[in-house]
Amino acid sequence: MSSVSPVPIATRAHCEAFASAAEALARRQAQGVPEEDIRAFLALGWIEWRQGVLRVTPLGQMALIRIQAAAAQPA
Repeated sequence: MSSVSPVPIATRAHCEAFASAAEALARRQAQGVPEEDIRAFLALGWIEWRQGVLRVTPLGQMALIRIQAAAAQPA
């Protein structure tokens, strides 16, 4: 029997929080991002630790583009 890890699913709350978190990380202000959000974004593969700094991954950049596009759409 193989053990397969469940694939994390992004919630609406994750998507809503990610834009501001990515902005804070770009300004090197990770302390402004709640720890539970950081854990969720790491699990989703949207951010990673690189050389002691949290950075948005290419997958996170794609997610951010989609999140921003969805927010720009009229309701």
